[in-house]
Amino acid sequence: MLLYNRQMSKSEEITGIVILCVLLLVPIAGASYSFDGVPYTDKLDLVAHGTLKGGVYVGESQKLDFPPCTRTFNVPGEVKWARLYVGVWGGTERYEGWVHTTFNGHDFSKTYLRGENDDNPNVYCSGHGVYWVYYDVTDEALSGLNTAIANTSRGERGNKLDGRVYSIILAAVYEDTNAPYITYWVADG
Repeated sequence: MLLYNRQMSKSEEITGIVILCVLLLVPIAGASYSFDGVPYTDKLDLVAHGTLKGGVYVGESQKLDFPPCTRTFNVPGEVKWARLYVGVWGGTERYEGWVHTTFNGHDFSKTYLRGENDDNPNVYCSGHGVYWVYYDVTDEALSGLNTAIANTSRGERGNKLDGRVYSIILAAVYEDTNAPYITYWVADG
């Protein structure tokens, strides 16, 4: 066995100490923006909680895209609870329009996005018209392949809503008898 033993030079020691000190000065990253849209932990709603043999699936697509947007998700077990989230750019809180979502062929019809006047219980609208719309899809979600399609009023005559879709996310709690027991909490806001 060959051992290499060498003493560090004074300049190497000083360089190491300087690098360590610089790293200690870097703050932990964090952000908090509130234009009546970013949730704080005390304002989140618990939407699902329980214990089962299985897991929590979160399938996402964060690709800014022109509508209609189609996304697929592959849930690995029998769905016990599921929620679909669709994010739509409004452009400004004064622009209004709609989003029309289907999930596995189930039509959720149009949800009207009313900007600063929005009172839809399943729509979060933050500053400058950034919409986050959710749909309870427990009854429509399947083990295996799931398909979501989101369309908006973008391009419609007289429409000012930007209408691009910035994200479609499926959150699902699933059962798998071969998996260990888990306790889960899902909160949104």
